[in-house]
Amino acid sequence: ESFAGCSGIKELVIPQEVTSIDESAFERCTGIEKLTLPLGLETIAMSAFKGCIRITDVELPFTLKELGAAAFRDCYTLNTVKISKNTSIGKNAFASCDDGLKFITVADNKNLASYIDSLETKPKTEIVKDISLGTLSDVPEQQYTKSEITPAAEIKLTSGAKVDFGKDYRIVYVRNTDIGTAKMYVAGINGYGEGYVTTFEIACKHPEVSKVISKEASCTTKGNYVVTCKLCGEKFDEEIPAKGHTPSGEWVIKRRPTITKTGEKYMLCTVCRFRVNITELPKAYPDVNGDGNINSADALIVLQYSVDLNDTIKTEEQFMNADTNGDGKINSVDALTILKISVGMEKI
Repeated sequence: ESFAGCSGIKELVIPQEVTSIDESAFERCTGIEKLTLPLGLETIAMSAFKGCIRITDVELPFTLKELGAAAFRDCYTLNTVKISKNTSIGKNAFASCDDGLKFITVADNKNLASYIDSLETKPKTEIVKDISLGTLSDVPEQQYTKSEITPAAEIKLTSGAKVDFGKDYRIVYVRNTDIGTAKMYVAGINGYGEGYVTTFEIACKHPEVSKVISKEASCTTKGNYVVTCKLCGEKFDEEIPAKGHTPSGEWVIKRRPTITKTGEKYMLCTVCRFRVNITELPKAYPDVNGDGNINSADALIVLQYSVDLNDTIKTEEQFMNADTNGDGKINSVDALTILKISVGMEKI
């Protein structure tokens, strides 16, 4: 009863967030001339507007489920009430209102018909079309903008009749600025009654962001950005891929091959000095002159090379094939081994 008996209110607009008006909340507020009730209101309790003698008309939202007993009793000048088929009407809800009281509603309003049947004096009834006899299109996800989001609504009536926004229906949006779930009320106006309630999502696609490195990526471990959306301010993590190794391009021989064992070579990463591109070196095959045979000619080339009598062995591959024991040198030992291979004294 916080406003009961207050005569200083001339225009009363109930806030959009209100879903229930308590018992006797505005009883005997005799100054109220204009009353606006929000879409989303579900309950008006007993005697809530009893004795508000200057209210002449009221539109009860289609979301109203319960109108309490004597809710508008003794509202002597109340002559027009728009009411939904979904609203249950309490006893004497409109008792002692204007003698010419008229209800505006859709056809087949059983709640209103039952209430009127209980009255000795039957008020007039004006029938409007039911805009809820159809479908409301789904509203796709909307992009957050920091401003109110007001998507359109498309109504397809089962009758096939065309309805227009602003002429046949209005839309009220709730919580339609912030990220999250917004609500939309679509209410019939003028020649239409009833309506729809739907929701839609508001999300930020983060069109412009700033990034700060919170953890540097290394050659082998992932890093992390802290990303901040410049539009909505949301912060989230973004993975920085590991950089991967950067090979130096120069081979390092770890183990030289011999005629019986393979060798191994690798490169060093220029950043972390880790061994990369590890590669197996095939066994030495001392066909030094490349004629497809291992014989004394190959042994002679090796022997001459060892004493600087020729420079036939030029490449690293040739050197490793001639270095039969993998000691990093080409000398008479290698020449002798080649001779033994050539006469079958040593196997490869």
